[in-house]
Amino acid sequence: MPPALKKVQRLDIAIELVGPDRRVFCTIVSNIAYSCGLVLLAGIVYLIRDWRFLTLTVSLPLLLLFSCYFVLPESPRWLIAVGKTREAARILKTIARVNGHNIPPDFVKIVQQKLQQTDAVIGRESESSYGIMDLFRTTNMRHKTLIITLIWFANTSVYVGLSYYAPALGGDEIWNFFLAGVVELPTYIMLWPGLSYFGR
Repeated sequence: MPPALKKVQRLDIAIELVGPDRRVFCTIVSNIAYSCGLVLLAGIVYLIRDWRFLTLTVSLPLLLLFSCYFVLPESPRWLIAVGKTREAARILKTIARVNGHNIPPDFVKIVQQKLQQTDAVIGRESESSYGIMDLFRTTNMRHKTLIITLIWFANTSVYVGLSYYAPALGGDEIWNFFLAGVVELPTYIMLWPGLSYFGR
């Protein structure tokens, strides 16, 4: 792993933009947005049947994302990883102000000290490299790898099967696609408190 990426990983605790208490919220909201996107797409398909105009209708609005380049700041983690601590500190001060938190005045010095400590730790670590075979080297790791592979394969196969092939179930294709998107919403809403109180 490149030293820059190691630095980013080791600074996760110091500069955590999405803390553990907000991870469930961010995960659920992104999934709800995806489900709403499927429902919206069904509505667009209902109104625009020609595939050429449909492709333009759903693709052209994405060009607006390029305007975000001039508005959104660079990732502070990335800036720190490439040694631009002053620029990262400026962005983090803005983030802290918006979130109602304060950053110490000597924040740049603190970050630079953490980077030096990280460099010292990385220097002490062995330069061993890891490959795909390390996923199967020990019994414990082998079991975890196989279980996670099976879970992802089953989950993705069922989800893709239900979501993308719903129009082929018979009846109105657009209505089936709409229902496939709508049926996800209650699931995410029920998962929200479950994940918050009981965990994964």
